[in-house]
Amino acid sequence: MRQRMLVTSAAGFASSHRCHRLADEDMKVRALVRDRGTAIDIAGRGIESVPGDLRIPKLVRAINSGRFLMLGSGDVPYQMIYIDDLLNGICLFGESENCVGRTYILSNDSPVALKRPVEMIADRLDVPRPWSSLPFTPVYFCPSYVNWSASY
Repeated sequence: MRQRMLVTSAAGFASSHRCHRLADEDMKVRALVRDRGTAIDIAGRGIESVPGDLRIPKLVRAINSGRFLMLGSGDVPYQMIYIDDLLNGICLFGESENCVGRTYILSNDSPVALKRPVEMIADRLDVPRPWSSLPFTPVYFCPSYVNWSASY
């Protein structure tokens, strides 16, 4: 009897790859997706897609609508990881008893500036790259000012 697996947010990048890997391991995969029309990457291969109420990342929506506003220069470094490396790490953690109760950080060799993935998303969506930004410092202190002024 084939083992059954449920993968949530299956139309997402990491989860769609996980669905393929599970299907390749001869598991029966049920993929929870917000909209079956967006689940192109998991179609076929015996993967059953089931609609569910999942959220589209706000970043993608903001870029697609042209309302994305970068906070600061966008040069802030983020640690990214290739999807196959992430899945390999997760699988290794699940197979090893030595990992129980420990915390691990999985990342790529070098950080990537935030503006780079934003530009890549815009290119993929075929929309203009965001160019507007707000200086970080005034936005950072704005909530403190509002709280302070409300106390008077």
